[in-house]
Amino acid sequence: FKLALALVPAVAIAALVWLRHAQYADKQNTRAIKERWEWKTPPIAHLLKKHFLPRDPLMAADALGAIAFMSELRTLDMLGLNDHYLAHHRPKDMGKGFLGHELGDGQYFLRRNPDLVFFLPPGGVQQARFRGGVEMQADPRFHQRYVAIKFESTRPFKNSANIWVNWQSERIGLTQSGGVVHIPGYLLASTGGTVAAEDGAGKLSGSAPQGKALRFDHLPALAAAGRRRFEVIGSGGPATLRVGSRATGALLGEGAAALELDIPADAGELWLEAVPATKQRIFVHEVVIRPL
Repeated sequence: FKLALALVPAVAIAALVWLRHAQYADKQNTRAIKERWEWKTPPIAHLLKKHFLPRDPLMAADALGAIAFMSELRTLDMLGLNDHYLAHHRPKDMGKGFLGHELGDGQYFLRRNPDLVFFLPPGGVQQARFRGGVEMQADPRFHQRYVAIKFESTRPFKNSANIWVNWQSERIGLTQSGGVVHIPGYLLASTGGTVAAEDGAGKLSGSAPQGKALRFDHLPALAAAGRRRFEVIGSGGPATLRVGSRATGALLGEGAAALELDIPADAGELWLEAVPATKQRIFVHEVVIRPL
């Protein structure tokens, strides 16, 4: 008995040594210790907060914690951890998938019509990975409403994120009033090599270097045929503006940042591009279209 009692401290120490080794050898423990993706969130969260919070948009996201907390935007939890509707409308195969990631309803999300859709923050992806997002992207209405924009921020450090933006949104999208159309510049940052970022004055813009084109493909058919003035408002280098018809494929005109064009009756929906006219990067704050 005395021998066994004397061995207790040694056995306890050996057990603790083994436990420590086992804890560090466990892959999930190691992942939890080293995981730092949440701390990549501040640049994009602060950018969204600064430029969008005053407009009160609704952001849907499927990794909601950090981006919701730091941006302070109204949010729609696409994984349903804090969504009343999803909690009471579970999928039929519930319990067979990845724990905590099974809820989702694309039709419900489309009915909510979020202004921003953020698949897998903080970096974002263009193709959804979870149920609700996959169902959203399978519906043609998603691609009619949303454009994938790459946002970039350098404060407090440089980072970027792919976010789907509802270009029809009354809060952050294209607006029309009295025949005048306003297209926010960040909606043009939908092509490779372009970003939605702040210019030197802190204005959120669509930005492109030489050889890249800012482009918007969803300009609705104008109310009537006639003469229109297309104007690029921005900073940085001078921009060349191109306007074409999606229906006919024709280039309707090309010129300096202020361009006047006769729009034919059969033009239908239009596309427009802004490209740097020199080696200097351009920052487009907005494109304004006025009837003449």
